[in-house]
Amino acid sequence: MAVKTKDLKTNSALCTLWLADTPQYESRKTATIGNFQAENKKAGTDIINQALQYLTDNGFEYAIGPMNGNTWHSYRFVTGGDNSPPFLMEPKNPDFYPVIFQDTGFEPLGEYSSAKMNPIGAYEGIHPPEGIYIREFQKEHAKEELCKIWQLSLETFAHNFLYTPIDKKDFMALYTPILDKLLPEYVLMAETANGTLKGFLFAIPDYTQGSSPDCLIVKTYASLQRGIGGALLDMIHKRAEENGFQNLIHALMYDGNISKKRTAKFSKPFRRYTLYGREL
Repeated sequence: MAVKTKDLKTNSALCTLWLADTPQYESRKTATIGNFQAENKKAGTDIINQALQYLTDNGFEYAIGPMNGNTWHSYRFVTGGDNSPPFLMEPKNPDFYPVIFQDTGFEPLGEYSSAKMNPIGAYEGIHPPEGIYIREFQKEHAKEELCKIWQLSLETFAHNFLYTPIDKKDFMALYTPILDKLLPEYVLMAETANGTLKGFLFAIPDYTQGSSPDCLIVKTYASLQRGIGGALLDMIHKRAEENGFQNLIHALMYDGNISKKRTAKFSKPFRRYTLYGREL
């Protein structure tokens, strides 16, 4: 069996190299560098140079980072924005981390942002397409619901930037631990009359604020049919206002995604993120 990861560590820095099951950038043999930590710029530069040498010696042609294997896991550095506290599931890093990657030959590969809005007055009454019905996530059937979302994700995300498929077992392992914090009214399922899932939206209160957060985070939404995404987003705007949320965050949007265009009407970016890559 091929080795999938390689850990590198010094007294002041560490990282992990993912050598398999990674995005293959432009059909090149690609590894990712993640779990990056460094006490200072010199220590970080040294460990990244070690990582690049290891990858070169082992025949890799391209490196992406920071990324813990693929886009289903933690990736990207915060590279700009205001000084507000990080929200739930947001990347966080010292300012010198991106500088280390830039100084070791990496260039921006993907740009992302998060935008914030006040949900009051944002509801527009957008209806889903004919034959599509929106309901809440059924927590009592969580396994079956997650399986539906997994199957839809494989299809809707297949053309996303740096997409890699995920098997059902790994998908369940990612989302099962957060079921206790999941509130069905903020996880919306768009289906046909016979129960075929055509879209979903996953939002969650920002529990970094404590037990009574005033911010709701739209983490992911996707659909297989034009008009579903807008209807899901409009409904979550309404629920956020009805339930007293003062802020709603559209989180971690890739600059090239249509979802970013949908949110621009009501929200303003407040944080920027960058994913880096370089040839070897």
